[in-house]
Amino acid sequence: HGPHVLHDAILPGAYGGLARIDHALLTPGGILCIRAVHLDGKVTGRQDDAQWTHVDGSRTCRLLNPLIQNEGRVRAIRKVLADTPVHNLVVFTGTVEFDGTQPPSVITVDRLPERIARHAAEAGVVNDTHAAWSCLLNAVLTDDDAQKDFAAQISFS
Repeated sequence: HGPHVLHDAILPGAYGGLARIDHALLTPGGILCIRAVHLDGKVTGRQDDAQWTHVDGSRTCRLLNPLIQNEGRVRAIRKVLADTPVHNLVVFTGTVEFDGTQPPSVITVDRLPERIARHAAEAGVVNDTHAAWSCLLNAVLTDDDAQKDFAAQISFS
């Protein structure tokens, strides 16, 4: 989807700590901060619910709302790129079906190319994509200490 794609990157968190970005994609319409979730079965949850329900056959479990989880990552990117729009997007891979109303920022992976194309068509929102991308890349923490710090952070949560 172009040269401005970032996968599995660690940034300083918006309010301290660290944030791991699943995927970030820069287009002329801004950045899509993508949280990828692999599930099969039915998912129930509203945009603002703290937890959603996942049913796969006879197994039912609760999961943290991935939109809320990804919002912290969105804010970490916004802290680095204050003048660039950053959009929260959750993409479900696997065979998932939504029970009830699907939040607008939640899609299945088969709809991702369409969403990216629509987002990229918002030309002119980001004036200098190369400068924005360079700024984001400069904020990414790539050293071993950052990896260790992030691992320690998630072991406590």
